[in-house]
Amino acid sequence: MMSDHDRKKRHLAHARADTVEAARLLRLLGFQTHPRAPVFMPGISTYADMLDPDAPDERRLAACHRYLEPVQRAAELEQLSIPPEPPSEFRNPYGLELRTTQRGYLLELCHSHLGKAVVAFLAADVALR
Repeated sequence: MMSDHDRKKRHLAHARADTVEAARLLRLLGFQTHPRAPVFMPGISTYADMLDPDAPDERRLAACHRYLEPVQRAAELEQLSIPPEPPSEFRNPYGLELRTTQRGYLLELCHSHLGKAVVAFLAADVALR
């Protein structure tokens, strides 16, 4: 049986890895929380909070939590930008093809990493401030 300490260590390792993946995607996408906001890059504090190996986990959690809603909103806007497909028996027959842009898919992937990181940090008893 896994000890509480080992469980927390495992959750923290997953949370940190998901945080790094989300930050990489935000940087790749040149993400902005709104049109006049700075692009996610080394010049803004959450960049260091998410990527600095010495950053406190509370700050990593806060950074991930901060980006959850704006990333989800941006992903939804990408879905809305896709024109509806005319009905066809050969298009998306299994309903599993993406109905978003390439950017939208990357935003969805980023949102997934952010959400998993938040859950894992909380499971490791990291407090959201």
